[in-house]
Amino acid sequence: MKWFAPRDFCTRSQLEKMAGVYFPFWLVGADAPGQMSASAQNVRTWRTGDIQYTETSFYQLEREGYMQLADLPILASLRQDASRITGVYPYDLSCAKPFHMAYLSGFMAQKREVDREKAHPQFLSMVNEYSQRRLRETCAGYTSVQVQNFSAAPQNEDWEHTLLPVWTL
Repeated sequence: MKWFAPRDFCTRSQLEKMAGVYFPFWLVGADAPGQMSASAQNVRTWRTGDIQYTETSFYQLEREGYMQLADLPILASLRQDASRITGVYPYDLSCAKPFHMAYLSGFMAQKREVDREKAHPQFLSMVNEYSQRRLRETCAGYTSVQVQNFSAAPQNEDWEHTLLPVWTL
C-alpha cells in the first residue's frame, strides 16, 4: 500500500500510462586498498565543587584497509532527466539475468552514451567516498576526527555494461 500516493494513482488509466524503460549502466567492480591518516581528540569534562575541569587528549590515527567493491552502478546515459534514475537505487542485482532480445519487447531502451573513459572519474569518486567512509568508521570512540590524508587506488577494475529497468509515468 502506498500511504502517500494519490488515490487515483493505481487506477487502470494511470497504470496504462506507465512505460518500462531500460537505462544503460556500467557495473564496475574493483579491489580498493586505501590508507588514511587522521588526527583525533577526546574531550572529557567534569566538575568538582564550583570548578569545571576539561581534559583534551590528542591522537594521531593511521588506518589501512582493503575493500572489494562489486557492481557499483554508473549511469551511462546523457538524458537530462536521467539523473532522476538514481532515485531508484539500489537495484537488487541478485535477480539480474543474461540479456535476451525478448526482454525489450514492450519496453523502450536508452542507448549507452557514456563510455568507460568518461565514466571513470565518477567511478574514482565513488571508490574514494566509499573507502574513506569505511576507514573513518573504524575511528569510533573519539570526540572528533579530522582526516588529514587519504588515498585509495582501485586495482583489477571489472567493467560490465548492463541495462536496468525503470518504470516511468
